[in-house]
This record gives sequence, C-alpha cells and structure tokens, in this order.
Amino acid sequence: MRLILSAVALFCAYIVGNRMAHPFVDGDLFWQRRLGEFVLSNHAIPTALGSDVFSAPGAPWVPHEWLLGVLVALAMDHNALWVLTVIAGLAVFVTLAITALRAQRAGAATTSTLASMLFAGICFESSFALRAQVLAWPLLAALMLALDTDGIAVLWAIPIVIAWANVHASVMLVIPIVWVDAAMFVWQRARAAGAGAALAERAVRLRLILCVAVPVATLCTPLGLRLPMYAFSLMLSPIRQYITEWQPTTGLSTQLVAGMLPLLALGVYGAARVWRLRPRDLVLSGIMAIATLFAARNISLFAILAAVVAALAIEDPKGWHDPLAARRFAIVPWLVLLVAVPLVGYVAYRAHPMTTPWEAPTDAVPALAALPGEHDLLCTDFSKCAYALGHDNIKVFLDGRADPFPPEVWDGFVSVAGMGPGWTETLDHFKVNALLVGKNDPLSAALQGMPVWREVPQDDACCDLFVRRSSKS
Repeated sequence: MRLILSAVALFCAYIVGNRMAHPFVDGDLFWQRRLGEFVLSNHAIPTALGSDVFSAPGAPWVPHEWLLGVLVALAMDHNALWVLTVIAGLAVFVTLAITALRAQRAGAATTSTLASMLFAGICFESSFALRAQVLAWPLLAALMLALDTDGIAVLWAIPIVIAWANVHASVMLVIPIVWVDAAMFVWQRARAAGAGAALAERAVRLRLILCVAVPVATLCTPLGLRLPMYAFSLMLSPIRQYITEWQPTTGLSTQLVAGMLPLLALGVYGAARVWRLRPRDLVLSGIMAIATLFAARNISLFAILAAVVAALAIEDPKGWHDPLAARRFAIVPWLVLLVAVPLVGYVAYRAHPMTTPWEAPTDAVPALAALPGEHDLLCTDFSKCAYALGHDNIKVFLDGRADPFPPEVWDGFVSVAGMGPGWTETLDHFKVNALLVGKNDPLSAALQGMPVWREVPQDDACCDLFVRRSSKS
C-alpha cells in the first residue's frame, strides 16, 4: 500500500505544482469571490442575481458552491490561492488513497491497484482545478468506503452526505448510489439466507435506514429544498446545451483514451470475477459509464467507482509485494515525502501548463471602468465578464455563473458571439453599450467597420474592447 501511496503523492505533487503556477482555467474564481464576499458581509446566501447583471437582474439563483465561494474570497483577499490549490491536491490524494484502500481490502493485487490508480488519475487531470466538484471527489470515495462495511460504521454515510451537500449539488448522485447499494445488499443476503431472514438482519435494516436518511441529509444545507429542486431543474434545463462540461462525451481526449477507456476495458474483461467479489461496484460503475455519455463531467466520478472494479478485474494470486514494505526500505516513503514530492512539485511549477491558461482582461476592464458613465458589458467569452464584477459602473450581460441566466439571455449571447441573424438588433434590444471581443474574432473586425462602435485602446492580448459612440461613456 505504501508503494501505491508514494506513486499517488508524486502524481498529486505534479498537478498541484502546475496549478499553483497557472491557477485560472476559467473565470469562475472571480464570480465565486463575489459570492463569498456577499456571504461574509451579509451572513446569508443570495437567492437571485443582483444589480451587477443587466440582462436578468432578479433572476432566481441557487448558489450551491457558496462554501467554496467563501474560501475563494478569503484566499484571494489574503493572496493565498496557493492554499486552495494544496487543498484541492489533497482532495485528489485522499480520493485515490481511499479508492486504493478499498481495492486492496477487496483483494486486488498491488500491480493492478497501482495501474487502476494511474488510469483514474488521468481521468482527474484535465478536470483538476480550484473547483467545488474536486472537493466532492474524496467525499464520494469516503461514501463508498462507508458502504463497504456491514456494521454500524455504514452510518458514516450520513455526515459524509451532509458535508457533500454543502460543497456541490452533485450530492444528489448519492441517492441512487445508496439505493442501488441497498438493493444489491438485500438481494445478496436474501439469496444466502432467504428474504425473511435477510430482513431480520441488522446490516440490512441499517441499509434501509440509509435509504431514507441520505435523501434527508441532502437537505442539511442553508439552501434546504432549493438544492434538490435546482439539481432536478438543471437536468431538464435548455441552457445545458451551452455549458461545455454538461455536453456528451464526444471526440478523443487524453482523459477518455488514456483514462476512462482502460478502466472500462478492464471492467469488461474481468466482469465475471468482479461480479463474484463486488457485484454492487460493477453495477454502479456501469451506471456511471452510461452517465458519462450524457455529460463529460461524469468521467471523474466514473473513475472513482470503476478503479476498484478495474483493480479486481485481473486475478494475480502471486501479487506484487510492496518493495517499500520491507524494513530495510522503510526510509523510502519518507524520502518520497520530503525530497521527491517537493522536487516534482517544483518541476511542475516551472513546466508548461497542463491546460491552456485562462487570460483575465486585466487591462480592458479597468480601461472600461475608467470611462465615464454606466457600462452594460457583453463578453463573447462570457467567463471574461466575471472579472468585471465588483466595478460600480459596470454591469455584465452573462458571466460564468451560467445556471441562473434564463434561456433568452443565452440565445442572445449566442446570436451576438456567433454573429447570427439579427445580432445587431440583439445588442439594441438588451441595450448593450460595451463589448469585450476576442482578438482575431470576426466580430472585432465587424465592429471596427461600424460607425456606432469605437475601439478603446488597451493592452490585453486576449481581447478587444468596444463601446457605443452614442453611449454616455
């Protein structure tokens, strides 16, 4: 097990070091900072979009990432985003460590467990950032660890679910997970002892208690019933088509080809063996594999469930003894922790970014704020508009919060960003008087040829800034 943990620690050191150097993968941290500042100032969670939005002020909002928002506000106010990066890295380490422990307890060999953790880590890598869902990964792993037990320890699932509910709305996944677990558990006990005897078992009754207690636990947040209602509405929301991470898994990516598919292949290869050892894990992995077809963001959750299945898929009676377990090698884990981990982290910090860094409009937004008048800003990369939140004379059309903006706002955004039919009328309809457009975007060239718009000089490499000549600015 120490060999596996050492490998996991080195992997986490690399992704943490790289993210420290390049913490921004999108503009979410900026709107989360505003959310956190609101919560800290008002000791309450907002229920609607505020006056910093001009396209849909007052639109209902369920800020399920409020806890991360508080942490982001505190970290950014104290120039300590690196602390959150370390916490996110620890979340990945704990997730893989718990998953490896589950595989080893189920009888998996060290070799197959190590390989499965590698494939799961690849599934995590492209999604790893300062995101609420990353902090939920160890909670899913911990939930599965609790469900592996037969005794009273299974009730640890309840506080785990409460913690998850205050981190991210993906907690709603625990309801079908717990129900499937209970169904498989009762079925196995009934096959062994008969239905009547199974229902009399304490372990079965505890499972049935969880089936009721876990849905109740998801309500133990300041949002109450609004959280499950939000999660359900998002499943049917027409705005899903505009959010990248909610798109079906299509195309070839490292995450898919080198992470998910090997786990899936191992699970299929060893399905018969896993069915004898852990039928519940096989069923849940299959369900989550199907879920990835509808939303790419589910690949990471699939990896947490499927890594145990993949580790058990290959029978290796000889195993592979952990070389670090020998007494003469007892110092090696300490060398990994004290020498190799910091070294790998430093190399990663200096290395090329794992994903294309997000560029904040650090010059364009202050340039717009310095102009007189009120500015209603539309950004063709809507995540850029999050950087403008907090400026008293700038309101945004759409930003990375995404979910609370109604479909007509999204339709208007797509019309303008794609220069669709009637895009100029859309600008007039919403009274947009400022535009932040990507460099080399055809829209930039079009605006330069329109007398109603003028370009504002600024030095951002990412964007061009335009304002209406007829506006007060």
